Amino acid sequence: MKIKESLKNCYKGFTTGIKRCFSDRKKRKRIIITVASVIVVVIAAYFGWRQILKKNAIAIVNGEIITLSELKNKISTYPEFYQEYVRQVPQQALEDYIGEKLLTQKAKKYERKYSKKIKQELENYKNDLLIKEFLTDQVLSKADISQDEIKTYYNNNLKDFLVPEKIHLYEIVVPTQEAAEDVLKRLSEGEDFSEIAKRESISSSREKGGDLGMIARGQLTPEIEETLFSMKPNQVLGKTVKTEQGYHILKVGEIQPSHLQTVEEATPTIRQILITQKRSQLLNTYLNQLKNESKIIRFNDKLKQL
Repeated sequence: MKIKESLKNCYKGFTTGIKRCFSDRKKRKRIIITVASVIVVVIAAYFGWRQILKKNAIAIVNGEIITLSELKNKISTYPEFYQEYVRQVPQQALEDYIGEKLLTQKAKKYERKYSKKIKQELENYKNDLLIKEFLTDQVLSKADISQDEIKTYYNNNLKDFLVPEKIHLYEIVVPTQEAAEDVLKRLSEGEDFSEIAKRESISSSREKGGDLGMIARGQLTPEIEETLFSMKPNQVLGKTVKTEQGYHILKVGEIQPSHLQTVEEATPTIRQILITQKRSQLLNTYLNQLKNESKIIRFNDKLKQL
């Protein structure tokens, strides 16, 4: 009872103080001015911040500002192949993000409708993430691989580490047979292959002087492969190869003969293979252990309903 009376008196005192402040004109005026000043400062800060954002804006979608740094952060979350793509076509990155913003704005109007399903999805994701972190820390981290295991795997699987013969291939692609014959003639007279590729090739490889990189046996059609792999370094194929893209003039650069990788060269690949195998074994062993330690009742007859 004493506590109740004390709280009651405290409340009365507080409300009385407020009433006194507002009954006193001068104090009431000061309070109103102070509150108004705070509101003005907050509004000014908000609009000031909006102006700063607008200066850095790359787009404004229904009043929502997208800054360049925001777009960069978003792109950094995309897969590497897409990041490479948008570097070539940055406008597409912006359009994709604007599309995402529009969908988000629209979807938020239905947030209450889908909240139950979203909550369940978040719970599922949380469980998956929890399992992943637990397994990584408590179970899979024990997958240590020794150098002896690597050597044993290497010696038992030598054929997997045989590197096929490779050639460094260059191309010039032109639209007609006449243009191709003209290029072959100029090459025979000593004109530089890469310079012609940069100026006249209609292939995307023109930017690299026609460089297609190292090509291994088995990557080309059999009829052209045998011819190219029988050529000498820096030799130009004397005939053109016609494809849907156009007429190709081909040149062989460096030739790398087939060879067996050393155990040192193969170690990163072997380590990854063995880690994957050992983690699978550890996971199966741990799950079996949990099942043996647990009380599990199965109703297999109901599986027919799946």
